[in-house]
Amino acid sequence: MAEPADAPVGKVAWIEVENFKSYRGHSSIGPFMSFTTIIGPNGSGKSNLMDAISFVLGVKTAHLRGNLKELLYHNSTGDSALDRPRRGYVKLVFDAPDGERVHFMRVITPTGTSAETYSSQYKINDRVVTVDAYIKKLATYNILVKARNFLVFQGDIADMAQKSPKELTVLFEHISGSEQYRKEYEELEGKKTAAEETVSRIFSKKKLITQEKKLKKEQKEEAEKHMRLQQELEDTKTSYYLWQIYHIEQDIVKAHKEIRKQKALLAEAERQHQASEGEVEAKKREHAGIAKERLLLEKKAKKKQAELEKKNPNFVRVKEGISRNSSRIKSGEKELGKLKASHQEQLQKIAKMEAQLQALEDAKKALDAELKKKQKGKLNLSEELYEEYNRIKQEVGSKVSKVEGERSVLQQKLKADEEALDVIQSALGSIEDRIRQLEEEWEGTHSKQADLEQRSSEAEEELAGKKGQLEKLNTERRRADHLREKLRAQLEEVEGKLREAKADRKEDERDQKKAAVVEQLRREIPGVFGRVSQLCHALDNRNSLALSVAMGKHFDSVVVDTGKTAASCIKYLKDNRVGELTFLPIDQVKVKPVDHRLQQSGRGQAKLAIELVEFDKSVERAMQFVFQNTLICETVELARQLAFGGPERHRVVAMSGTLFEKSGMISGGRNSAMELKAARLDSRLVDGLKKERDKYQGELEQLPSLRQAMEEQQAVQNDISKLDHALTLLRAEIKVAAQKLGGNAKHVEALKKERQSKLPEQQRLQRQIEERQKQVDQLTGRRDEIADRLFKSFSKKVGVKNIREYEETQLKEVEEAMQEKRDLGKWLSNVRNQLDYERKNNKEAAVAQKEAALQQLREELEQLQQEEEQLKSANEAVQQELEGLSQQLAELKAQQDGVLAEINELKKAAAQHGTQVAKYQRAIGDAEGSSQRLRASLAETAEKATMDAVTLPTLESEDIEEDEEEERMEVEEAGPSTAAASQGSKVRYDFAALTREQTKTEGQRERQRMDQDMRQTIEDIQQQLSKLAPNLKAVDQFEAVKAKEKEQAEELEAARGEARAATDAFNAVRQKRYDLFQAAFEHVSRQIDPIYKELTRSSHHALGGQAYMSLENSEEPFLGGIKYNAMPPGKRYREMDQLSGGEKTVAALALLFAIHSYQPSPFFVLDEIDAALDATNVVRVATFMRHMTRQTTPGSFQGIVISLKDTFYEKADALVGVCKDSERGCSATYTFDLNRFDD
Repeated sequence: MAEPADAPVGKVAWIEVENFKSYRGHSSIGPFMSFTTIIGPNGSGKSNLMDAISFVLGVKTAHLRGNLKELLYHNSTGDSALDRPRRGYVKLVFDAPDGERVHFMRVITPTGTSAETYSSQYKINDRVVTVDAYIKKLATYNILVKARNFLVFQGDIADMAQKSPKELTVLFEHISGSEQYRKEYEELEGKKTAAEETVSRIFSKKKLITQEKKLKKEQKEEAEKHMRLQQELEDTKTSYYLWQIYHIEQDIVKAHKEIRKQKALLAEAERQHQASEGEVEAKKREHAGIAKERLLLEKKAKKKQAELEKKNPNFVRVKEGISRNSSRIKSGEKELGKLKASHQEQLQKIAKMEAQLQALEDAKKALDAELKKKQKGKLNLSEELYEEYNRIKQEVGSKVSKVEGERSVLQQKLKADEEALDVIQSALGSIEDRIRQLEEEWEGTHSKQADLEQRSSEAEEELAGKKGQLEKLNTERRRADHLREKLRAQLEEVEGKLREAKADRKEDERDQKKAAVVEQLRREIPGVFGRVSQLCHALDNRNSLALSVAMGKHFDSVVVDTGKTAASCIKYLKDNRVGELTFLPIDQVKVKPVDHRLQQSGRGQAKLAIELVEFDKSVERAMQFVFQNTLICETVELARQLAFGGPERHRVVAMSGTLFEKSGMISGGRNSAMELKAARLDSRLVDGLKKERDKYQGELEQLPSLRQAMEEQQAVQNDISKLDHALTLLRAEIKVAAQKLGGNAKHVEALKKERQSKLPEQQRLQRQIEERQKQVDQLTGRRDEIADRLFKSFSKKVGVKNIREYEETQLKEVEEAMQEKRDLGKWLSNVRNQLDYERKNNKEAAVAQKEAALQQLREELEQLQQEEEQLKSANEAVQQELEGLSQQLAELKAQQDGVLAEINELKKAAAQHGTQVAKYQRAIGDAEGSSQRLRASLAETAEKATMDAVTLPTLESEDIEEDEEEERMEVEEAGPSTAAASQGSKVRYDFAALTREQTKTEGQRERQRMDQDMRQTIEDIQQQLSKLAPNLKAVDQFEAVKAKEKEQAEELEAARGEARAATDAFNAVRQKRYDLFQAAFEHVSRQIDPIYKELTRSSHHALGGQAYMSLENSEEPFLGGIKYNAMPPGKRYREMDQLSGGEKTVAALALLFAIHSYQPSPFFVLDEIDAALDATNVVRVATFMRHMTRQTTPGSFQGIVISLKDTFYEKADALVGVCKDSERGCSATYTFDLNRFDD
């Protein structure tokens, strides 16, 4: 069997050793085949050959059983220099995959005169290189020296089977190359840990300094403020309480006036609302009748349209047939006209040639008659002279017979040549005429082709335009469909929201019932202010949702002045069984002071919820209880940071409605109930939804109808089909014309070639005729000379200069006549040839054929037109009826739109009236509640002043009586509840101490600003006084702490930078090490099981055993171990150390082969791997090696195995025998090619 071609990965060709271990002098070992087995008895030097291969491939001497000196050949029994050489080398000849043959050589040389020190020298292709360059060159062929992925020494199998998980990890680090990053990984890990500890230590120190700085700053400020704030607090409180009482009394008077005004407006609004609702219902009934009638007409129109569309396919087919046949008839008539004109020209030409032929034949007959006439009287002699003439003539004939014979032969040849020349010239004339005719036909066909191409180009342009129009229509339709779907989705979304609003109508009705109950309580029981949601209003509608969430369970709670009032309200609810309510007694709720410093924590992006709402001063304590110190901010991230990011937790609400409680609970999302609550703070939401719905409905109605778009597309599609058909016919005609032009061109070319082929013959005949004529003239001269001499005396008798003069005169005339006859014959031949050609190419048949085709097209057109008329008459009635229905539908649509527009207008008017009614009702309730709240607030404010030990200035008794009388009259006009609430407040205060600015704060914003400023001033003073504890040394201590803080901040930033850099460097190296290790592990893990199955498969166990690997540490696999488990076929799972020796060897071999498949070297050298294997396993391993060394096997390699088992001999492609040469005292090698003995 022949040696297969080299594998594409390269192979070892042979090895040369000189003075290496047991090999004396120079030895060449090889060649090595795809699978080579090295055999020989023990001690013969087989393993030394393994050492030679390892040595030349850069393996360190520590792995080669001796130092460099011990690697040199040494014969202790000899005394010559050859027995103790000081130099040696090993050369490996490697056939690279690109065809290059590379020589790797490693030389052992002494380093000096001493015989004890040696060094290695590396060469590639006999050029000295460094060891790094040598190893890199080997690596280009995937021969990795550090990983030793190409060698298996004696004992490696046993070591592999006994390796612990950690040792396997070390092996995989060698194989994968991740070992190169181990040292750097450990160094960077230590740096990272140290940097992180440094940052933590510096941060702790900085935190302590910051706390110390804060303490010193507070001590400094306390010392400066303490004395100044005492008097300021007392003055500010007096002004604040007087200002509050003054504006409360002013608001009570305004509330009474507003109640009277709103009641009058409410009565008028209720009357208008009832009238509008009646008009809307009437118009709705009218709209429903029109819609019903329109629906019936639409059903009828759809039915008629379906009937019409059922007939449309035949109608379109007939229209296309008429258009196609009309176009073909038009072009056919044009071609027929050209054919008839051409045929008429041909007939005229034939008649002309026939007349010409007749004239020539007549001329020829006349010439023949004249020639006969001239030949009759050549010589007019007497009988004696004629006899003498004949005698002399006979004598001359005998004298010139030879010359005359030659002359006659030449004349015959000359005549034959002249006739041949005439034939050639006639043929050339015919060819020229034919070429001229074909060129004329080519011009005509070319002109027709140009016309067809012009028409085709125009048709293509029109077709492109139609296709562009169709694409535009398709785009517009898709855009309209997309817009229609989008509008429908938007409309559905808006209507869904409106439906939700309707679905929430029950909730709204319950809310209205609650509102009615609260309103009744306000009327019946003094001291009821109203619900929290009604007592406050958002200053900015964007905050409505967040504020409703901030209110929480107190959104519908009822604010009352005292606990006694709350008890009365609860009793009223029980007695009347009108539901349950939650009450907030102002005098009993526990209120924490508002911490305005919280706003600073948000850096201007967060505000207190209580500052974002507008409410009456009388319910301030209730609002403080509801909102507490809740913050409102823009985003969820900022809310989370404010809630949980500081040393203290806060209650924060994001604008989207997400709530962060102090307890850590987070609630979010949106629902209709929440939005409905928010909508109460923004009453324009539903109106906006209705406007959006009307807008989307209008845009939908303005979109083009689907039916109209389909009709336009169908029309354009029909035009495209017609143009496609016409263009196909034109292209077919252009193709025919092109073929005809090509045929004409080929025919002309053939004729020209024929003409060119005849020209040399014509020229030859002309030259030959000239030469023959000269020869004839020479013979004629000789003949005439003899005749002149013999006829000399006779010529004198007959009176001529010589007898030839007479004969030549007659002969010349005959010759001229004969030449004229020949010319006539040539002319006759040309005319006959042309006439025959024209008769053969008669165009009468083409004209008749074209007329027949046109007649057939006209008949088909007439049939199609008749069918069109029938379809038109059949569709006309349906079309007229459909048009009538369309007109009626359009009228009903316009009528319906008009009614709908009126309904919308009436609905808007009714909604406006309803809004006005609700508005006036709310206004009256608000005014009444406001009046009660104001009086309660007045009493509460006076009580607060008393509790704060603030003495307020009052008026004299006379002034008090006048003011009470005026107030009593206003209260009685406002209503009973207001009158009841006004009882009890008898004190009148003196407001002379208030400034003009304080008494003129009319607007709510101005009052709120003033109130906030004054309260803030009081609270600031109180808080500052409560916290002050002066320390006179605080200023100096504060500056020292600031300097220490700056130093620590700089140190901390530098440490953080170092920590980030160390972490980044560590992570980069860790990832590189992980990627390399994991790539090797995953590859070997995938390969190990199929290789082990291949090595353990048998007839009894067709599937073989199982082998797998696992990582102890998947995050950082190089820090843990690798578990390798093998389960022989037919046996249960056991640990590796519990397997038999042969089983361990097979498992170890499977692992070695799997490892070799990762970045495989082109060859694999194994030293007695079968030592612990039985015969069966040896066969399996040898078979596997045989399989893997075949080029057809994926991942194949060159195998070199040192073995003493005959199975490897059988499977190998070649044997290298090693034996002892006892005479020379060294090892000898022999190579035997087994491929010659093919099975």
